[in-house]
Amino acid sequence: YSPSGHEDELLPAVILYHGGALVFPALPYHDRMAQNVSDEVCCRVFMPDYDLAPKFLSPGQYMEALIFYEYLMSHGEEQGIDFSRTAVMGDSAGGTICASLCLMLRDKGFQLPKAQVLLYPSLDARLTSDSMQRFTDVPIINSMAVKEYYRICAAKERTVNREYYSPAEAPSLKGMPPTYVETAEFDCLHDDGILYYKRLIEEGSEAFLNETKGTVHAYDMAYRSSILKESMKKRNEFLKKYIRSDCYTQ
Repeated sequence: YSPSGHEDELLPAVILYHGGALVFPALPYHDRMAQNVSDEVCCRVFMPDYDLAPKFLSPGQYMEALIFYEYLMSHGEEQGIDFSRTAVMGDSAGGTICASLCLMLRDKGFQLPKAQVLLYPSLDARLTSDSMQRFTDVPIINSMAVKEYYRICAAKERTVNREYYSPAEAPSLKGMPPTYVETAEFDCLHDDGILYYKRLIEEGSEAFLNETKGTVHAYDMAYRSSILKESMKKRNEFLKKYIRSDCYTQ
């Protein structure tokens, strides 16, 4: 995705990992999200079409994210981007991929993105939070569904450290890039985002929390919602702060 009129320029980049429990492909709201970020932040947005479970099991998706990031790191100019101004963004399971990717990059000593944006993310594979216990029957996704998705997606033997698919359990979150965390009120994953945000702050990282009210998981589907419009504004302002583009004007 590119902003109109800037096709031949080197622009900042956002890698957007779509949600869908690692089972479902990108939906129309992901397309709207990607184009909105591209237009409003004035950047190129890449939305990788990663392999899906149950044919391809976790943690394969996290390793694909690492491979794609390394590719852009080596081929930035070829892809029309200034890789030094790259952020990652994801909703739901896409947020898991982003947080996992940043942990892997840190542990490998690679260049981290300038920022990460996590929208109602799934971050705690223990599945024992208060919101996971409370929201067993809410729209879009509930705790019973999340537990089933974990069962469907997980390989019998994980080949990566646990924190790479359960980032909230990482022994340390030090060194994480500035992070925007957004939660939905009536969402079994609500507490995942809160826990991760609090840990980032406690461990000295820069973090911003947008705890939306009156919302459910994946409320980006409600594209006419005034709540969504305000959240989109906050997301884009956060990205502008860290990967600001020369073609963006206040």
